[in-house]
Parts: sequence; C-alpha cells; structure tokens
Amino acid sequence: MNALKLEALLRSIPVRQICANVEEPGDPGLELQSGRVQVAALVNTVAGAALDILKEVLRGKTKFNNSAKTELEAGAIAQVALPVALGFLHEDDEDISAQILKCVSTYVNVFAQAAETDEEGSSKDGVSAMVAILKAVEDRAVLPRDFDPHEFERRHPFTEVRRMLIDNVFRSVARAFGDLCTEFLTSLFRKAWASGNELSIELAFALLVSFVAEGPISPDFEELQQMVIENPPKCMKFGTNVSATSIDKPQATHLHQLELVSKHYFALVGRSDRLFLRQEDNTLFRALLPVFFDERGLGHKCSMVVRSSAAHALLKFTKLLRYLLSKSHLRDMIIAAEAHMFPVGNPAYTQNDQMEVFESVGYLLGTDTKWEESLKCLTAILGKVLEGFQSNDPEVVIGYITAAGSLSKGFGGDSRPLLMLKETEPSYPPGGVRNDTAQSLAKMQPPSALALKVQEIWINCLEAAMKASKPALQIGTQHTELRARLVGFLHRMVDTIGAPVLPFIEDQVGQLVHTASTAVELHVTLSLISQIVTKFAGDAQSIALSTYAPLVRKVHEYSVVLDPTTLLAISEESREAADMHRAYTYFLHALVRTKLFTVLLFPEHLPLLGQVMSYVLSNAIGESLDSREAGPVMKMSLHMLGDLVKAWIGPQNDNSPPGFRQFALKECANAAMTSAVRGTVFRVGDTEGGEATSVLTEIASLQQTCASHLGQDFARAVQQGPWNTLPRENVNDYLSALYSGAPLPSLVPALATLSQQLRILSNR
Repeated sequence: MNALKLEALLRSIPVRQICANVEEPGDPGLELQSGRVQVAALVNTVAGAALDILKEVLRGKTKFNNSAKTELEAGAIAQVALPVALGFLHEDDEDISAQILKCVSTYVNVFAQAAETDEEGSSKDGVSAMVAILKAVEDRAVLPRDFDPHEFERRHPFTEVRRMLIDNVFRSVARAFGDLCTEFLTSLFRKAWASGNELSIELAFALLVSFVAEGPISPDFEELQQMVIENPPKCMKFGTNVSATSIDKPQATHLHQLELVSKHYFALVGRSDRLFLRQEDNTLFRALLPVFFDERGLGHKCSMVVRSSAAHALLKFTKLLRYLLSKSHLRDMIIAAEAHMFPVGNPAYTQNDQMEVFESVGYLLGTDTKWEESLKCLTAILGKVLEGFQSNDPEVVIGYITAAGSLSKGFGGDSRPLLMLKETEPSYPPGGVRNDTAQSLAKMQPPSALALKVQEIWINCLEAAMKASKPALQIGTQHTELRARLVGFLHRMVDTIGAPVLPFIEDQVGQLVHTASTAVELHVTLSLISQIVTKFAGDAQSIALSTYAPLVRKVHEYSVVLDPTTLLAISEESREAADMHRAYTYFLHALVRTKLFTVLLFPEHLPLLGQVMSYVLSNAIGESLDSREAGPVMKMSLHMLGDLVKAWIGPQNDNSPPGFRQFALKECANAAMTSAVRGTVFRVGDTEGGEATSVLTEIASLQQTCASHLGQDFARAVQQGPWNTLPRENVNDYLSALYSGAPLPSLVPALATLSQQLRILSNR
C-alpha cells in the first residue's frame, strides 16, 4: 500500500468507537465468541495500520502530506488500541489469542525500532507501551492455580498463549528495552518473595531464564541474577507425606507447579557460567553447590523431574567451569556427588541422571590428572565400579560398564587427549575448557608419571570390563544389551586412553567380529573399527588386517529390500541392514582416507577386491540405496573412488592392482555420468536441493581427479558413454572447462544442466 492510501486508511478508522464498543465478556456462546473474534481481528487491523505508518515514518522511507501530524495520529490510535488489545489476552479462545499476540508483537517491534532511532516522542510512547505489555505478561502468563503443567503441557490453550508471551513477546521487549525488563524482573522477584506466592515466583523465574537467553546483560541484570542464584526459593524443598498412590489431583497439580520453579532455577544456573567466571571470590559457588546435591536437587524427596533437572544442570555447569571447580571445590563436590552415584541403578534416579552425575565427576577429575587428590578420588570411584563388574547379575554389570564410560568422558574425546597433559594455568582460558591446536600440542612435554598412572588405572578398568563381558561374546548369546554396552565402553576407551589401548583391545575386537550374528551387531562393531582406524591410521593396521575379511564376508550376506516408490526399506530387518551397510561404507572410507591400502591389497584379501570395488561403485551410482542413507553413502563412495584413482593411477603408483586403470576408465567414468540420473537422491529427492548439490559436487570432484590422472582417455570414455546422447557441443564445452582446471563452483551448475538433460532423455 502506498503512502497516500495508507494515510487515508488511517484517517478513516473510527478507532475510538470500535474500542469503546467492545462487547463485554458474557456467555461464551458461538455467536458471541464469533463476534469477539471479529472484534479482536478488527482491533488488530486498526492497530496494525497505525503501526505500519509509524514504522514507515521511523524508517524515513515514506513521505506523507504532513508526516509529523500523521505520526501523532498514528501514535494516538496505537495508544488507544493497545489496552483494548491487551484486554483480549485474558480470552481462552485460540483465534482471539492469535490475533492479539500478533498485534502485541507488532507493537514491540515498532517501538523497539523507535528506541533505536532515538525518536524522543516515539521513545516515550514506546516505554509506556512496553510497561503496559510487561504488566499484561505478568497478569496473563502466571499459572492458574488449577493448571497442571503435566496434564496440559501440550493441549491447553493457555500453554500456547503463555509460550508466546514469554518466548516471543517478552524476549522481544528484553532485546530492545533491557534496562526496563531488568527493573520489571527485579520488582517482580521482590513482590513474589515478599508475598511468598509460589506461582508468582515460578513466573519470575520463567521470565528470568528467557531474559538470560536473549536479553542484553548489564551490571544491574547480573546483580539480579546473582541475587536470585544466591537465594534459592524455599519452595524448592517441597515434598509430601502423602503416598504416590493416594495423592489427590490438587496436590499433584501443586507439586507439578513447584517442579517448574526448580527446573527454572537449574536452567538459570546452566546459563550463568559467565557470571561465575567474573566472581572474585567463592561466595556464589558456596551458595550454589549444595543446591545441586541436597533436597533441592539430586536429593529431592519426591520429584524425579527435579532430580533430572539438577543432574542435567550439574553436567552443563561442570563442563563449562571444570577448571575453576576442580581447583577450589574438587573434594567437596566428589563427596557430595558420590552419594548419588552408588549404587548404580538406584531407582531414585533415571539411568541418564546417574550417568550425567558420573560424567560431571569425570570432568572434574580429568581436568588435571597430575593432582594427587584427583588420582585418589579416581582410584576410589573406579574401585567401586570394578566391584560392580563382579556381579552375577548382567543388568548390574551393564549399569557399571555404562557408568565407567560416562566417567571417562572427562579424560578424552570432547575433553582432550589424556596423554597430552602439560597442565599450567596460563594454558587455560577462564573456565578451563581448552581447544588444543596442533601448534600447542607440538609444544607439550611428554606425559608425567602421574598421567601414565591414570592411563594404567583406566587400562585396569578396561580389562575388568572385558572380563565381565565375556558372556556377551559367545555366538548365539542372549546378552545383546551387555554386548552393546561393551562396544560403547570400548569407544570411550579408544577416545580416553589413545593408541596405548590397541594391544589390549585387539583380541576383543576380533571376537566381536567373529561373534556378530545380526545386522545390528555388525553395525556397532563396524562403527567401533571405523573409529579405531580413523583415529590411529597406521597404528591400527593390525586390527584392520585381522577384521577386514570376516567383515566383508558377513556384510555381503545382508541385502536391503526397498519399496519401489519411496525407495525406503520395507521392514525393520531391511532398515537394520541399510544402517549396517552405511556403517560398512564408513569403514571402507576410513581405510581409504587413512591410506591403509595394504589392507585392501593384502594377498589373502585380493580375492575380495573385486567384490568390494563393485560395492563401492554401486553405492557411488546410488541406484539401490535407501533414501534415508543415500546422500552420505553416495558422497563417501564417490570420494573413495577419487582417492583410489589418485592412489593407484600415475607414474609413481607401482602397487596398483592389475586392471584398475581399465576399471577407472570404464566404471568410474560411467559413475561420474550416471550417478546424478540413477542415484536415489535424484530420483526421490529435490534435484536442486542442498543434498543433491553436495552429491553433484562430489561427482564433479571425481571427474576432476579422473581427468587429471587418466588424461584424454577419460574424455574419450565420457564422449562414448551415456553422455553421447546429449548435444555434443554441450558435452565438449563441459569437458573443455573440466580439463582447463575450472573450479568446482563453476563446474557444478554445468554438470547439473547436463544431468537434467540426461534425466529427461532417460525418462522418454
């Protein structure tokens, strides 16, 4: 709408009559509700038109006949319409709420823009409007006393209104009017604490968590944040003497509402790491840490939800602040945490909650393994874990193996390599989470004796876990869960201990391959071996050599049956086989990327090479792939073909298998032309989408490699292949660009055009 029409519309709106004649709430019959929806829509339209004018004036892009007067009129209409709009927020009708929330969001956006442009009059109007909106949020977003968050979490109209008010409206106000929101929250907390109103406390926490996620952090806000964390609400200690079987609905509703307070508190803590980093003393730590472990957190008397929230927040908090915590609170935290770690499988906790506590402790103990205190604590905890390994109950053994794996996460992987420990305080940024670069690793000294002692402790744990898992390594065993947990633990030990782990697990890995009797078992075993090969390359050659042949033979026993229309696996067994075949492709890709060609060309493995190459070629073309797996599998297979061409074709490649050049000229050239036609990604997906483009990029990269290593023979193979049905000029132009060294970004669009032409011809 142009400026003149918008101005005329504005002047024609009888806003005051509309707002003055809004129907009073009455019997919510269909006709009355319909009328109120229409009035809400009209108020939204009125305010929207006025706000559109304000927006255009503030942008300075629209010239009205009298901009100042028009802006004043628009502002007046907007101010009159706002309280009427906010009054509709108390309606439970979803259509009304949708209209009004849209209107309120527009108010926030326009007046936020006014604040940015520093328009004095508009800014004052904006502050006034925001105060009214915040008051409406306070009134409307508070939980009704009979509202059960569990029962109505998804399907109650109030839930959606509250979510929009907190996550959309309030966050928008917080971004533009941070100081105003800080004042509002401070006042809200003080009123809630003074009154002891638990529902007001819950709302204050919900809004504060939302603010931390979006709002600008100021000294005043940090002061509020610290005050709230230092003073956990008393209602977090809620409990009941009524048994779970006899608790009535009002009691359950009240408890579920109080659970939200605890969840908000721990969510706030999990997002407040920067506040803790700026503390000059341990006051805030001393106030907070007991909350994690006592009856307000992991020790809560009656709420699994609260215990879960505490466990999750503890892990997040510990990962972010591990260095500070381990330096000043290690012993206290370990003692407090142990009460919630053992026995593993305690029914007071979910398994995930207990594992998060183990992982948190691992991050503390893995921060500096040179500390005698860390070593003592680790030894004591793993001593209890090893006792659990000796149980005759497989379920207990499973739990303790899982716990050991969770504990180990602080010593490797996303933590950092265990044996690269040169711990000096300047090497840590605040918070202690260090991302080692190749340069810093190169400067590290050899591990200290204590670091090697920690390695020894973990190897002892590994050997005990493997011994406890022997029942799972028998053909036809029923201990499938124990086997899966063992494989997961081996993943962790590879990450934690590093290359020294290889001699200890080689026989175990071979046994896993030998006893794998299902697609699922093969899948997890392949993933483990891929990790080992990728991480250790040449050092893993012995394991790769011993497992390659049995893996190839077992994998090729499984086929995938696809639905001819959707190209999806038609049964659970086929889906499991498809997942396993993807893991097998990762395994082959790991061998090629780490240049372990010795494994492929080992004399005893040569009879398998033709089968493996046909498999890779088939996956590169991608005609028989499950559409869920097709993109990654096609890209890896195309990449492998390119790497093999680089490795096995050229003047210095004397170790290439016989006939590989002919294979590349015939089969790789064919794949490079037909993958974008026959591949699953292009048959059932968006041929112009991101996944298709990434596959095309791999195809073009393979063509570049073939052109470089096969010379003009590759061009002749292309001209005589499937592309010979395309216009010769188009093909020659593409080959000219390919051989002249054109970059991939310019080749891919041209390749897409040729592939589209070939698809059209193929479908005729």
